[in-house]
Amino acid sequence: MFKESSQSLADELLDVCQRGLRQNVLELDHSLYLCAGQHQFKSLWTRDFCFSIPGICQMGRSDVAEFHLQKLINARRSKDALIPRLMDSLPSALRVTVNMSFYRMGSSRSLRVSQPLRPEYLGEHRTESIDSNFLVILMSIFLGKYYDKMEWLHRNQSALEEVFQYYCDKTEDGLIRQNSFSDWQDSAKRKGLTSYTNALYLAVLKSMKQLGWPISVSYEETLKSFKRQFYDEEAGLFLSEVGKNQIGLDTQLLLLDYDILSYEESLDLYSALVKSEFWVQYGLCNLRNYSLREISWTTQLVGLKRYHGKMIWSWLVGYSLKIARKMKDEKSVQEIINYAHRHLLFENQIYEIYSIKTQKPFKNLIYRSESPFSWGCAKMIEGLN
Repeated sequence: MFKESSQSLADELLDVCQRGLRQNVLELDHSLYLCAGQHQFKSLWTRDFCFSIPGICQMGRSDVAEFHLQKLINARRSKDALIPRLMDSLPSALRVTVNMSFYRMGSSRSLRVSQPLRPEYLGEHRTESIDSNFLVILMSIFLGKYYDKMEWLHRNQSALEEVFQYYCDKTEDGLIRQNSFSDWQDSAKRKGLTSYTNALYLAVLKSMKQLGWPISVSYEETLKSFKRQFYDEEAGLFLSEVGKNQIGLDTQLLLLDYDILSYEESLDLYSALVKSEFWVQYGLCNLRNYSLREISWTTQLVGLKRYHGKMIWSWLVGYSLKIARKMKDEKSVQEIINYAHRHLLFENQIYEIYSIKTQKPFKNLIYRSESPFSWGCAKMIEGLN
């Protein structure tokens, strides 16, 4: 059980996170959606939404998850079933630029989202979002299994099998290869084989196999290839990219969350995680910064060269809390709650990213951390529950 003081902090965090998610729920023509934020990310970002589904369902809003997921499934691209990276009534570049300008000036104004919603499939580098399809499949199965939506899931099974086939020509050594700037760390090139995308691949394969859905690849062989390509014996953690020394928190948490490894391997991985810098500075995205030649010029232009490097992400703090609780590490649970209450709560909101140097929401002359940040609020709700 929590100490009384920690429970009080947890209750306050939970209240703020739930309020933030409710603020980002959008109703359009009797349909429900979740925006990523209220400012530059006031679009229906697929990745943010999918990672937010468990948290918003725990709030009793599985209806939002069902409506939004259905819209994404129906909007899959006709030629290859690619799920859109986002939906919006405006081009995302316009919304980000205008709303970020309002936000940076301290204005509450923002361009509103309206009908019709249009799917956007390509990012600023004209690349596809490699993880959108995996996330939609994974979260659809989650919704069906845990929130009494199996009939809905069965109705969408054939469409979701199409969504899975998007990856059929994207394999290398039994794993998924990706183009530059195409996963959630899209400020960095991350080209080829990445452990984050392939951790999602393993989670999807495992989930589809458990349901008896047809898959043409071996989960066991894919897992063997994953370990061979990414495991770093010295660190006891998994590398982010083949041939690189980057280690990201995202992969380690996904592997533990979806029970990808054996029980003994999971204990070893968690032990290495607790001994790493990730458990000194909670929410740290990566152990090492990317070199500048790997960072998108647009990201550098707005002063965010460490966006996916040594920066604190609220969603990773919440996810770390969830995994600490799962691993029955009461000491870490208490510490993460105390850290989150002390550093993530700012002006009674949860923000997107925080500076290591100031321990406050990141801001510079051009960019200000998004708030309330759905992804961070939802992952914190998961961890607190």
